[in-house]
This record gives sequence, C-alpha cells and structure tokens, in this order.
Amino acid sequence: MKEAVDLLTKRLNGRAPRLALVLGSGLGGLVDEVADPVRIPYAELPGFPQSGVTGHAGTLVAGNLAGRPVIVLGRFVGMSEAYDAGLQTALEQAAGKAGVTLHKGVYMWFSGPNFETPAEIRMARTLGADAVGMSTVPEVILARFLGLKVAACSVITNLAAGMAAGELSHEETKDMAPVGGEKLAKLLARLMRDGPAEL
Repeated sequence: MKEAVDLLTKRLNGRAPRLALVLGSGLGGLVDEVADPVRIPYAELPGFPQSGVTGHAGTLVAGNLAGRPVIVLGRFVGMSEAYDAGLQTALEQAAGKAGVTLHKGVYMWFSGPNFETPAEIRMARTLGADAVGMSTVPEVILARFLGLKVAACSVITNLAAGMAAGELSHEETKDMAPVGGEKLAKLLARLMRDGPAEL
C-alpha cells in the first residue's frame, strides 16, 4: 500500500484532497463534474486490481468538485461468484478425509457488535439465511476486491435469538468456539496437506 501512496503523492503533484467519494452503479458520470482532473487507472496503482465490472471504469480521479478538493473512486466488487468452486471442492474432499462433517448454507452478515434480535432472525430465515454472524463477509469482500480466490468456513457456536429459551450469552460462544475450532483446524491441516498445489 505504501507504494500506491507514494505514487499518488507524486502524481497528484501537491494536491491535497480533503474528501474521498466511492461511487456505486449509476454514479460514474459524477467524475465528469470534477474540475481540473488527474486520472490514474487502478492498473497503475500497486495493490489496486483493475475493475472488470461494466459501468465502472476502474480509475481514480482527483480534482475539485463544487470547489472542494476530492478523490473519486469507482471500487466496485462483483459478488456473484464470491466463493471459488475449486476451493470449495478441495474443502469438501479434505473434510471427508479428515472425518469432519461440513454443512453448506447461506450466511447472512450483521455488523454487530450485538447479538441479533428474534425479529432480525425471523427476517434472516425468511430471506433464506441458514446462519448469521458478525464476521466473514467484510473479509470476503476485501479479498475479492484484491483479486484473491476465496473459500469460507464458519464455526457455528449457538442457536440464534428466539430459537432457544433464555438470553444469548457471549460465554456460550466462547465455550463452544474451541470445540468447532478444533474440527476446523483438523480440516485446514488436511487441506494444506492434500489440497491443490496453488494453496
């Protein structure tokens, strides 16, 4: 990342943007409103993958917008194939050899840091979620943004709110995590040993 910062500092030639805008779909035209622009394709920035999404140019634009110095980025991550099929197959094969049972499902992310409410869990089930959690998804988005292949496993530590009597407890999560973690460690060790050479 330092290389990208150094290149930006050099290319911006003394400009000091005070605001960064990340544009989503349909907002690409806003860059045309930037006055006195400096355009730097992501492909020229170390660590920045080139955008392959239609409607997203993959270019950083620095200049002035409504009189304010800005940097405008068009980062956009396609998630239709977030998880690599080859890595998923390798995980399943490793699980079989390690004697670890894997369950597939839809994981819904909540930002936390609180447990979800029973109403949120009913909503998640209605939308097709099999599990919910406060991690995994942001890491997957970042990894895909960086062009990495991804597979993900989650250790399920407790029933969600409204599915069991009583209040959820972080103590229960802490107690159960090592149990699932031991199985996951066994699975990952087998994957490292017998998985594809690209690992």
